[in-house]
Amino acid sequence: MDEERTIDFTLDKLDFEPNSIFGFTMTEFLKSCGVFCTSCGFVLGFLTLYLVGVFMYGLIVGAMIGVVITTWFAFRGETYKKGRPSYMIWIDLKHKLQTTSNTKVNMGFIESSVWDTRNASNNEKQRK
Repeated sequence: MDEERTIDFTLDKLDFEPNSIFGFTMTEFLKSCGVFCTSCGFVLGFLTLYLVGVFMYGLIVGAMIGVVITTWFAFRGETYKKGRPSYMIWIDLKHKLQTTSNTKVNMGFIESSVWDTRNASNNEKQRK
């Protein structure tokens, strides 16, 4: 080990937190629940303050809607993740953006940033 200067380390411990609530990790669920509950709560709170005169009704209903939205996103996250770590979604998204869309941003999946825009028949002739 000393000759190679490597560290004995299991890669699963590097950046993997298991899914605990459907497709979300506990941190993802709590953060998204906080964002959705806060945003829905304040919007509905001010709406009920204007219509009914009580801010708290909208805050409570908004928090319930936020939990429902977060749970729905967790279900969708389970479909997208397929049991893989969260960072793999971003890698797949970058790969899809670079290979199938018209974005010309080099994300490291295609070696050259020069893209051939000619049709496939010209590419075949050029290879021969």
